[in-house]
Amino acid sequence: MSDSDFTPRLGLPYLLPNQAQKHVTVNESLRRLDALVLAAIEGQDANEPSLSPNEGESWLTGSSPTGLWQNMPNRLVFWADGAWHFEVPQAGWRVYDKSESQLVIYDGTSWTALGGETQNLSFIGLATIADDDNPFAARLNTALFTAREVGDFGSGDLRVTLNKETTLNTGSVLFQSGWSGRSEIGLVGNDDLAFRVSSDGSSWIDALKVDGTTGGVGIGGNPSSSNTLTVTGRFRASSSEGYVRLWDNGTIDVARHSGGPVYIRSRSDGSILNFGATDSAGQIINDAIVIRPDQAEVRVAFDLAPSSTTSTDLGTTDRIWRDLYLQNAPTVSSDIRGKIDVDDLGDPLSLLEFLRPVTFRRVGEDRRHFGFIAQEVREALNATGFEDAALWRLSEADDEDSSQMLCQEELIAVLVAAFQKIIVRLEALEVE
Repeated sequence: MSDSDFTPRLGLPYLLPNQAQKHVTVNESLRRLDALVLAAIEGQDANEPSLSPNEGESWLTGSSPTGLWQNMPNRLVFWADGAWHFEVPQAGWRVYDKSESQLVIYDGTSWTALGGETQNLSFIGLATIADDDNPFAARLNTALFTAREVGDFGSGDLRVTLNKETTLNTGSVLFQSGWSGRSEIGLVGNDDLAFRVSSDGSSWIDALKVDGTTGGVGIGGNPSSSNTLTVTGRFRASSSEGYVRLWDNGTIDVARHSGGPVYIRSRSDGSILNFGATDSAGQIINDAIVIRPDQAEVRVAFDLAPSSTTSTDLGTTDRIWRDLYLQNAPTVSSDIRGKIDVDDLGDPLSLLEFLRPVTFRRVGEDRRHFGFIAQEVREALNATGFEDAALWRLSEADDEDSSQMLCQEELIAVLVAAFQKIIVRLEALEVE
């Protein structure tokens, strides 16, 4: 028989004129058609024949078959009518691999999964066209990466790696809007982790950076080599109750949204709260203000002064200091340039006659005091024509039922004037 006696692609034998036993030729063609059309194999790269093959089962032999398959490498072999039959694959043949649950195709040299080669590809495009700038491109709405579980011979972990060549290169994830960059996360031109944003895709602002060596964090600028957190520009930390804000000029605002007191406090039991300062020479004073809760005191390292002269008080009518410890006597402003309606005191003796010095104990104290009763002093002032004297006052000027108070320093002038009159009288008596 010559080549013209077989079909060109599958090599099936033709029926010839005057051929005897034509059924043999037909049966041969049917056997090969049954094996090759919609072919399904048990596996690939098989080098050892099955010892108990089933009728019609097929394999693709490997490069070094043995036994009854010897010298038949890279063949499609099938078992039929009690014997092995071998076919030389042709380019374009497709078979279904049961062991891998996939179609494979012969390209004239080797078998590959249907869909083409999956190694060292130049481009991959999913529902779009990949190009030189984007060799891998995907056009889709959602994507899922999930870890291979331990029960499926995996580790249960999932890590996506982005590797750049050198420190000066970039390895990042870029987010775009309308094909224009808006935010980027990664290693941009160095090995520091950057979170940056852009309004136009060309000018970028570093919102947050993490130093790749120290782990220091910089918000609004570069991290500091000596600080764990560095904030450049204005800063605000807010909660549902209030906020802390740092302005460009160094001012710190602390506020509550609903009003009410604002607290700056140490949280550990009995811990001291220190406020420090740095003077113009650069000297650090750590204890500018020290609050010592266990000793119930506040210490200051500087003079205490009001924001402006004669504008504020030390204590209030309902927040009264208990004791005042001084090394020197108080110094009171008494310049004539700050006074009007200056006049002689008049007859101090009449006022002194109305005053009743008493001894007493304050509620809640054991010590005995010397002094006066505010209500009696008021009556004495009214009786002697000094109703507006500052010696006596109400804690609440518009409330007659509020606590009555005395400024006993005012009595010094009364005592001096009275003593002067007594001296005059004594001198007159001595003359007589």
